[in-house]
Amino acid sequence: MNAMKTVFCAVVLCILLGAGCGKNMRNQEERWRSGWTDAHSFRVRAVGAIPGTARSGGNARHAAVEMAKKIVTENFTAARCSVVSAEADQYRRIRADVVREFSKVINNGTIVSEQRSSGNIYTITYEVHSDRLREKVLRTIPR
Repeated sequence: MNAMKTVFCAVVLCILLGAGCGKNMRNQEERWRSGWTDAHSFRVRAVGAIPGTARSGGNARHAAVEMAKKIVTENFTAARCSVVSAEADQYRRIRADVVREFSKVINNGTIVSEQRSSGNIYTITYEVHSDRLREKVLRTIPR
């Protein structure tokens, strides 16, 4: 009877460890999809969807790219605000600084992966890259 309890406990332990490892692997996969991949690259996931005819697939892809650019801009603005401990009324100025400083980098980003699902819905992973990008985003600009 004790042997059966031991085997049962071992099987349960293996299942729990396996499930835990699988979850950790999924979290690692998600980590590169949204946020800094290294000191030079930032990735986000975005979805674009435009209802209509079959030809709107290109428009849905374009909508996903535009949404990704907005997400990157908002992430960079939030990061800059947290670095300078900005008040809410300074948000617009900081966002304008981010747009001015990083618009070329953001607009020249690339689609790393894309998936089209039914109903002309595009999900993309968008990456922006520049030398020392994280350092540039997180640096404070004296005023």
